[in-house]
Amino acid sequence: MCRVANRNVTNLAGPLQLLQSWIFWRFPILRPRGFDTYSFLLASRWATYLPLSDHKEERVIQCRLALDRLGDRDIVWEPYASLDVMAVVHPYILTEENSRLWRACTCLIYFVVIEWHQVDRVMPQLGGVQHEPEPALNINWPHAKDGRGGDRWFPSYYQVWHPSWQNRFDAVLSIPQVPDPGPFVDFLQWWYSVAFRFLSSDSLIADPRAEEISQDVIQRGSSHAPSRVPMPDVLDNRRVERRRCVGTRATDREWRWLDDMI
Repeated sequence: MCRVANRNVTNLAGPLQLLQSWIFWRFPILRPRGFDTYSFLLASRWATYLPLSDHKEERVIQCRLALDRLGDRDIVWEPYASLDVMAVVHPYILTEENSRLWRACTCLIYFVVIEWHQVDRVMPQLGGVQHEPEPALNINWPHAKDGRGGDRWFPSYYQVWHPSWQNRFDAVLSIPQVPDPGPFVDFLQWWYSVAFRFLSSDSLIADPRAEEISQDVIQRGSSHAPSRVPMPDVLDNRRVERRRCVGTRATDREWRWLDDMI
């Protein structure tokens, strides 16, 4: 998902059915009709859904307009919290050990692939209020890995990351539950200032969302964000390593005398 967000990427591969299920559960305006019964696994709710292949350009425009007009009241923040859904979920998933893991700000490790599980940036999906998030943790170097390039013993090669996972329960966030989860004032102010908010062109948006913050958002939940357990910020060391191997910037001083002589 990080790579496909780049404008020069045109293809997307992977378990797209899971992404589609995630979207349909949370965005009713994009959800197809006639899929009101479900069982476990929850993604099987859309197993028989077959998207239409005609008029794709028109449907893309309609989806963009729908997203442009989307408000925080149009999002189902906790689609799996209803009693009907919990009745079909496997009981092991709802145990205290697993529910604590959902709220742990830790790293997820799959061989060479490492991702941060930054739940402090998705508080409404856990029943809390979303404040302005802390800067995302920098994992550019391991994030660029794809599992190729040798048969290293990954627990040894990436041993610095494994204690973070082993101590994951020390990084569980305390998220106050509120009856009205969603973004808080400081988040919306930050979002309006940094986000590219509209997908459609100006000529297609007849009634863009106003930037005024409603009174109910101001009264939503606590005015203080829960504190995140301090975690190391891993800088991108690829350039440093490359300079050591190739005579650029850091090492070219050793060769300047040869250039002067020539």
